[in-house]
Amino acid sequence: MKKSGGGIYGFFDIKSVEFLSDFNILKVKEEYNNQITADDDFWNAKIDANYGTLIYVKTAHMSKSYITYKRTGMDGWIILKNIAPPYKILFSGHICAGKSTLSKELAQKIGGTYIHFGTYIRKVLEQNNILYSRTDMQEMGIELRNKLGDKGIIEQVTKEVAYTENSTLIFDGVRHIGVLEELRLKYPDIIHIHVSASQNDRYVRYITRDKKISRKEFKEIDSNEAEKEIDILASKADYVIHSNHNNDIKYESDIITNVLIYLISGRTIL
Repeated sequence: MKKSGGGIYGFFDIKSVEFLSDFNILKVKEEYNNQITADDDFWNAKIDANYGTLIYVKTAHMSKSYITYKRTGMDGWIILKNIAPPYKILFSGHICAGKSTLSKELAQKIGGTYIHFGTYIRKVLEQNNILYSRTDMQEMGIELRNKLGDKGIIEQVTKEVAYTENSTLIFDGVRHIGVLEELRLKYPDIIHIHVSASQNDRYVRYITRDKKISRKEFKEIDSNEAEKEIDILASKADYVIHSNHNNDIKYESDIITNVLIYLISGRTIL
């Protein structure tokens, strides 16, 4: 389900579909307007229509969070790629946007191997006996990227998990354009999902999940050099999830990941 000119907010289960013959828009309005609840402008715009389809909705699953997708032209419709598994998917986004919550749940639902860049960085910090903070992770990430390069970082991160090339892979925590480009070279059909949330929502989640810090300290972490390319990544994503943390995270992620499964598998047309 999506708003006209807007994002995808959920999905619905179909009870039945009726293809209308001997079509008359005024008869349809008279019989079904109480259920469709459209205004006169809607019906007037359809006055010359020659056919129609009625979809009876059984159950609607709505989220406060929503997904936008990359437009390729002025056409409001998008025909989704029918990409067959195994899938290759990457998640990007700012700190505490919700990307790990969504990527882990998606991996569980589709049987994917979860690969987290942060896990490798934490391991390196532990090997160097560093009691890591968020800033330590950011600085180590920069150091490793300078030392290994984008391709080398990907090689090291993937060494940490057991998988085959026929596995569905879900990469979480991409923060740099170079890493995105290397993953696209390696997996041309990789699907890029960016998770976006307001800085205020992310701060609230950070102090709830991690530790109490001031807003000033959070802004400093958020503006670290390791985070500076994240907004650019949003503009390159196939899908952007506009996350709303003021709602039930489990409920939101359940709906959003189900929508993503439909989008990724090409089982629907918007």
